[in-house]
Amino acid sequence: MKRKELKLLNSKLFFILIVVSMIFMILLTSLNKELRYVKYFLPLVSGFIFLANWKHVDNRYSKVSKIIIQYFLFYLVLSFQTFFVILSKNDFHIRVISNISFIFIPIITIFFISKFYNSELLSNEFYLKKIFLYLVCFFIISKITLLKSIVSSLNFNSLLSSLYSSSFQGESTLAFVFGLFTIFFLVKKEKKFFYISLLFSLISFKRIVLIALVLIIILFPLIKVIWKKYNVTYNKKAKIIIPILLVIINFSLVHFYRNFAYGEFDQTITEITGKSANFLSMGRQYFFRTLFDHYGGTPWLGIGIGRLDEFLHTEIIVINNLHSDILKNYFEFGVISFAFWLFFIYYISIFSIEVFLLTIYMNIVFITDNVFIYFTVLFFYYLFIVICYGKYIYSVKNN
Repeated sequence: MKRKELKLLNSKLFFILIVVSMIFMILLTSLNKELRYVKYFLPLVSGFIFLANWKHVDNRYSKVSKIIIQYFLFYLVLSFQTFFVILSKNDFHIRVISNISFIFIPIITIFFISKFYNSELLSNEFYLKKIFLYLVCFFIISKITLLKSIVSSLNFNSLLSSLYSSSFQGESTLAFVFGLFTIFFLVKKEKKFFYISLLFSLISFKRIVLIALVLIIILFPLIKVIWKKYNVTYNKKAKIIIPILLVIINFSLVHFYRNFAYGEFDQTITEITGKSANFLSMGRQYFFRTLFDHYGGTPWLGIGIGRLDEFLHTEIIVINNLHSDILKNYFEFGVISFAFWLFFIYYISIFSIEVFLLTIYMNIVFITDNVFIYFTVLFFYYLFIVICYGKYIYSVKNN
């Protein structure tokens, strides 16, 4: 097969696999909730397509999948730690397997898709815009019966009320994905697509997504200047110092959670908002306090991935998720691995300002949500990482 034909075939397979994944993740779920489990077969689908076409893979770009392998190996080590902890306590539960699976399924799916990465994808980002437009179409289809009420709700008073109640007609977990696209288009200076993705981030409404986007849009000019001035991508000291600073910030956040759980800020919050801290946090204050009362200081090796979900299911029957991946991972990973996890996700992201900002965005979302096990969100996060890493490798080779 000629090189041009090979490139075209790989580009088509790369694009088709992503669209098929989106159909599995979004469209089928919107048509029938029972079909939401179909997306967990995507590693098998993408793996089958890869094996059926492995002879046509352009091996010159095989290194692109290297970064996904690093994520796979890191979480594999964490999984072994979990099995060691739960086996030593004879405390195994099926939620351990399900939570570990939720971590690996998007990684494996993107690994197979990354094998079709090629030079055409390096030089042309139009395919990514097409993927975004497909995403918009799928969102509209999933909300087709609510479109009229969503449009009528797009006014200041309605949005302000929604910020307090965290309830909006268009609310969707796709808000997390639209947020990723918003940041990517911001960095790439794609103004039209930036505003469209920002609009759908607002319509799909998740408070933490809007907060994260506001913070990143404000901080982006400063981060951009620092990135250029200190050549952060190739600065070995920066690659160590920046992740360490962000590890410290996240540990400070855990300390804040503890104080919040025990009512240290109740009076201030009530005076400013007229609402209780537990009401504004949608009951999280009570859940956090129950968690700290039960576990106190977390073990150094953690309680094991998925074990916190089991505790919530048995002790706090009204919820299945803590709605804070920062706190969840702190208790499940343990102090040591939690620190290593934070250091790892930032250290590995510094090759690209886009990925670094996307990681900050994910970190902010982790504060009040449980997207660490959301297949759709992680699928697109890892997809952006692969795309940006491909461009990074290409630029290094040319330099």
